Amino acid sequence: MGSKLRILMMTNTYFPIVGGLEKSVESFTHQFRKMGHEVLIVAPQFGEVKESDNDVIRIPAIQRFNHTDFSVNLPFPGLLSKLALDFKPDIVHAHHPFLVGDLAIRLCGQYQIPLVFTYHTMFDQYTHYLPLHNDFMKYFLLELSVGYSNLADCVFAPSEYVRGFLTAKGVKTRIEVVPSGVDIGLHQSGTGEKIRKEFNIPSNVFVLGYAGRLAPEKNLEFLVSASLRFMKMHPQTHFLMAGKGPSQAQIRELFRNAGMLDRFHDAGVVLGRELVACYKAMDVFVFTSKSETQGMALFEAMASGTPVVALEAPAINEVVKDLYNGRLVPDEDLDSYVESLSWCLKQTSKVWTLLKSHARETARHYSLLRCAANAIAAYRTVKKQKYAAWDTEQAGWREALRRLKTEWDLFANISRASGKSLTETVTHRELRNL
Repeated sequence: MGSKLRILMMTNTYFPIVGGLEKSVESFTHQFRKMGHEVLIVAPQFGEVKESDNDVIRIPAIQRFNHTDFSVNLPFPGLLSKLALDFKPDIVHAHHPFLVGDLAIRLCGQYQIPLVFTYHTMFDQYTHYLPLHNDFMKYFLLELSVGYSNLADCVFAPSEYVRGFLTAKGVKTRIEVVPSGVDIGLHQSGTGEKIRKEFNIPSNVFVLGYAGRLAPEKNLEFLVSASLRFMKMHPQTHFLMAGKGPSQAQIRELFRNAGMLDRFHDAGVVLGRELVACYKAMDVFVFTSKSETQGMALFEAMASGTPVVALEAPAINEVVKDLYNGRLVPDEDLDSYVESLSWCLKQTSKVWTLLKSHARETARHYSLLRCAANAIAAYRTVKKQKYAAWDTEQAGWREALRRLKTEWDLFANISRASGKSLTETVTHRELRNL
């Protein structure tokens, strides 16, 4: 079993924002506590949220940054020393490479605490959330996150694809593949009958479904276009959506314009057993994102016994196996995607039972219990290899030196990322002009 660990989770986004990263932080935290470890979460203040969880520290933040759901944290004097001296973390786990991530680097640098960083996001594909979203910013965010990975003591990659990507980009830090696990027990219980009744969806109709963040980077315009074409061909089909995000109103409008609003059902933000019921109310989970590091919603859908139809993309290929637990569409082509949906509709109950069984079997490889145990083992290894206690003789002088080195490391990472991004941007423009 080993001794109890004190784990400090530091993230730029947390509930009430609902997405894969936030779910990852919450589910790992819950499982770690069940395993007997102590966990404290640091996240920016968001709206008027009132924590039911006493072990969350909210720091002041600018709300609704750039008209998004995200917050940007403000300076919080004394936070680092409070965290170090009061909580005394054995491990700091950062979930972003900037803002709160910078605080994590400073905390670890000053107090000699091991830093673990999860590479949740392909940052170059999220620049549309920034005031400037050009080639320079795309390369800058990518290089900044790669540099941050090299400042950490261990990096968690959610998939083999991400590990290969980081290695190719020059990350020298040890990388462990640790997906965000899914609570298998939760997804085994219940049915989708209540959800179908709530939205007046007949029990005998075929339901397409999607759950997750409703945002442009999820390629939802293609998803909706394919779904509408399929639903036009098959008038008895319905669409069930769960989630929230900037694309929510646009999606509803697309169904309205197609004259199918009566067959479109928006469940909004649902969690826990209600989310499981939504997955079980779906016959097929449709997924078209190409920017995923793992696709946590895929694990959840499969754990609920719902086969998936997805576009072939990095990380997705590791989960969705064509004709085994769903369909994997090789090209972003509407005809091909709709054809795969039609294939699902035509299958016999025997084939369908097999697909659902294979989906559940796939999900068991990503169980939260297994993933959390792997994470704890990695924490212990890093803790053993890296640090001795920091409250030794001349601690004040050593802390000052460490603080200076930490600030230099952060500055050097920004400078390196800026220089490399500028070079990449110029090269990219020159290639376009050939």
